[in-house]
Amino acid sequence: MDKRELLTDWAQRVTRASAGGMLGKRIAITYVETVSGPRAGALHILAGLDAGRLLDVLSRQNCALLRQMVPWNFQGDPAAFMYGRFVRLEAGWSDDLADSDVPLSRITRKPSGNGRWVVGIDERGRTIVAGCNLDQTPHWLVSGTTGSGKTVALRNAVTQLCRDEQNRIVLVDGKLGASFRHVNRAPFRLRHQVGPVAVNPDQWRGALVWATREMVARYENGYEDRLIVFVDEVQEIIQDQVAAEALRRLVTMGRDAGVHVVAATQHPVVDALGGPTVARNLGGRLSFRVNDKVASRVALNDSSLPADSLLGRGDAIIKVPEAAYRIQGTYVTDEETGALEDGDGFELDDWPEAVAEDIGVEVRQRGRRSPWPGPVEIGTGLMATAQNQGRDRYREGVEAATGRRPGSGRADRMLDLCRATLEHLQERGWEIARTASKALIVPEIAFAPPVVTCPK
Repeated sequence: MDKRELLTDWAQRVTRASAGGMLGKRIAITYVETVSGPRAGALHILAGLDAGRLLDVLSRQNCALLRQMVPWNFQGDPAAFMYGRFVRLEAGWSDDLADSDVPLSRITRKPSGNGRWVVGIDERGRTIVAGCNLDQTPHWLVSGTTGSGKTVALRNAVTQLCRDEQNRIVLVDGKLGASFRHVNRAPFRLRHQVGPVAVNPDQWRGALVWATREMVARYENGYEDRLIVFVDEVQEIIQDQVAAEALRRLVTMGRDAGVHVVAATQHPVVDALGGPTVARNLGGRLSFRVNDKVASRVALNDSSLPADSLLGRGDAIIKVPEAAYRIQGTYVTDEETGALEDGDGFELDDWPEAVAEDIGVEVRQRGRRSPWPGPVEIGTGLMATAQNQGRDRYREGVEAATGRRPGSGRADRMLDLCRATLEHLQERGWEIARTASKALIVPEIAFAPPVVTCPK
């Protein structure tokens, strides 16, 4: 059977079970609409005052009864929830019926303009467009776990928005360059990309502080273009207090200066976004699959929409204040991105150095250790691995030097990193010089054997 026939069969099964009392007390269903989406089939059911009871019965015990009624081998977990006046039932299509491959070129090759970009197609085959507008969605939150399609969606948005002459683009990458690796290769520059991709804490801070300065200048002098700041893995960025404060100011004050933020995270919880003020100002929501219902509620600012039941690979829910749609996200190819290269160079060759005083932040020591290792941890780790010392000795060495003892997990990660670093150096001809108490990797010095360095 095709999708339409399968949905009709499903609707008949639910209607017969409701009318015949198979779901408990008889439930009067007055209307059923079938919805054939790219990744899932759905039913919209009107049951009047019995809607709550129908929803309760079908969602019990992890949708046990609902699972028995779906007439195809569905992917993922079926879901039942209220969708306006309707009880909505949905179940993922099997692989042979699903449409998970939607390149942007299949929909359109033309940019939307005016701060807008095509995000995907909805369940009725309509093209869905998002936008950084001054009214309801000046800023966006994009959420999704690994493999869900979040990073592809960011690249899609960046590639479309950089085509518009009225946009300037800033890219801040909490994945150390992995999120925007399609443009993070020198000397590649997308059209209207202000500076290089910010890929480390100094650059994150510099790019965001520069954007706040630009925002203030726009308030004072006016503006003619649109500045769009993309921040991926925002939970990593905000570990730096200066970057966190700059981000807060951008999302609270940027709208009227034509400055917009598209923030993305794998972990949509309020603290990971920099607090409730930041979360409230991210009016547009685009969520791919997340881990649980709590993350789903934060990702979409809605407790009824189940982003935790999405299927990955571009399956998403987009929500703006007046509507929500389930969509299949589009993607752009490397060839499409490469066609947008601008060889004229960046406006800024590098992001300016930024410190707390630049933005009026009083930096306080947080209880949480920075995710970035310092020189002491790196140096101690190299010596510990060179001397085949274990985790406990490494932790003791760091504590003796800094007064803070790293956790076991952090110590394990550092030792793994240092071990790999030593192997890399040794493969290139470096050797370890040992003394009675130390192990060092040092360059060749002719008068001080047996220290050896890279071969000539």
